[in-house]
Amino acid sequence: MQGDAANLIDTGKAQQQYGLVRHYTYINGDPCLLIRPAVPRLGANAFAIRQDDLWRWRTDCEDVRMVAKAAVHGANVMQLDPTPQTWKQIVTVIQDGLDELHAMPPAPQQKRKVVGEIEVIANGRRFTKDIYQ
Repeated sequence: MQGDAANLIDTGKAQQQYGLVRHYTYINGDPCLLIRPAVPRLGANAFAIRQDDLWRWRTDCEDVRMVAKAAVHGANVMQLDPTPQTWKQIVTVIQDGLDELHAMPPAPQQKRKVVGEIEVIANGRRFTKDIYQ
């Protein structure tokens, strides 16, 4: 998932498990589960799972290749050792947080600052609209 720090709203809730930290946050307005190594690593990034992508993390079906592939990708993103144990820990940390991610409400509406107003006259009708920062 793409996003930058300017579009991240942290809920302040974090949990640590298997040397990974699980955050519940909003990125670009989407509820997300964000995991990162507890000990920062050079070149490592956080791995985000959007609320809309919960279905990708199901392991109650016969074919779990999608989950395994995503765990391998997560290990690469976070610069973790590429071992089956690491992949299993990533899957466990994510699945232990899915219920809470599923229960997250939509992002709180941020108050936008009005910086101006525009007025347009078309066909004898006047339209005004606020301009937000």
